[in-house]
Amino acid sequence: MAHRVSVTVLLASLCLASACMKLPQNDATEPEAVEAFGFSVATNRELIAVGAQSRDGSGESKGSVYLFERQNGAWVAIAELQANEAIDRDMFNFSIAASDDTIVVGAQFDEHGGEERGSAYVFERRDGALREVARLRAGDGAAGDEFGLTVSVSGETIAVGARLADNIGPDSGSVYVFERRAGRWTEAAKLMASDAAPSDLFGRPAISGDTIVVGTDFDDDKGENSGSAYVFVRRDGVWQEVAKLTASDGAAGDELGISAAISGNALVVGALGHDGAGKGSGAAYVYERHDETWREVAKLLARDSASADGLGLSVAVDDDTIVVGALAHEDRAFDAGSAFVFERQNGTWREVAKLTASDGAVLEHFGVSVAVSGNTIVVGTEPWDENGEHSDVGAAYVFERVAGGWVETAKLTPTRR
Repeated sequence: MAHRVSVTVLLASLCLASACMKLPQNDATEPEAVEAFGFSVATNRELIAVGAQSRDGSGESKGSVYLFERQNGAWVAIAELQANEAIDRDMFNFSIAASDDTIVVGAQFDEHGGEERGSAYVFERRDGALREVARLRAGDGAAGDEFGLTVSVSGETIAVGARLADNIGPDSGSVYVFERRAGRWTEAAKLMASDAAPSDLFGRPAISGDTIVVGTDFDDDKGENSGSAYVFVRRDGVWQEVAKLTASDGAAGDELGISAAISGNALVVGALGHDGAGKGSGAAYVYERHDETWREVAKLLARDSASADGLGLSVAVDDDTIVVGALAHEDRAFDAGSAFVFERQNGTWREVAKLTASDGAVLEHFGVSVAVSGNTIVVGTEPWDENGEHSDVGAAYVFERVAGGWVETAKLTPTRR
């Protein structure tokens, strides 16, 4: 049976530069209202980060990120990250990425120097303590860019998307690359598509080593908003575009590139609007690198896909495991949501598991976010009511591979004791 993990009271704080890390204490207190806990998730095997909106008494929503660490086989709350400078709608939590001892949090509505210009915060674990070490901004950023909508990190490199940047016309989009040099994060490159066009929304990056894939869900190569993904490789310190990927059966409205993930020589790209199993059922496409050439090798559909499932809104990959969220799948209840696990077996990607919440409910949207690292999968929720408003706190569910199968082992919530 899954066990519930709760965040203990977070009172003592260590405030550094523009962000505050609150550490758990034993005293009890009434928490601020928390919404959309689970909208974003990330994991790096021994650490899980979960984003949430947190409202104070004035009704402002500044966002926070809750951190859990595996201790003696259980997931224990260790910290809550908040941005001191954040104001209402900064959305410090919309996107999260984790790699080794580095956590990146996007805040695409940050209004420094212009409304919704955006920023990203970098935290590093040093000598056992997690500290904010940088606040990233685009060197040429402008109002409305939404820099920070999507973030990704791998080792010494961070990629931050700004899908509404106007470099090649309105909302053509761009991605900024930051590298850690002598302990400092500095902007190293700005990526744009070689055939960029207005309203493409180039700006959903995922990075693995020296390779970045950028989802561009409103690209029109195979029809309006059919979507695509661009691959960039770092060679001799310079990032170069090496491929543009489209779906072999792409069509208008597929939105290929709404999500993207990469691990080594395999990458997966979501196509939320694909109609393979009914209108809006969704899909995900897998591409693999062979002799420096990227080729489509699989199209992932759930065995029981149906119209409006939303398969592909979220994707994650680690080695031979892919997870694809379907936030409106109706296995347990109306729009309760599911996540599907695919594994590469003898060179072929096969569905091996369908994950659902043990206590799944109507409009819970389990699968709005997914993350995988080794034998751990994290799936977030975003409960809505019939009016499209957040109706509950939300949760993040942890699944672990046991004897070849995936078992729910924890439900993470922001409830304080």
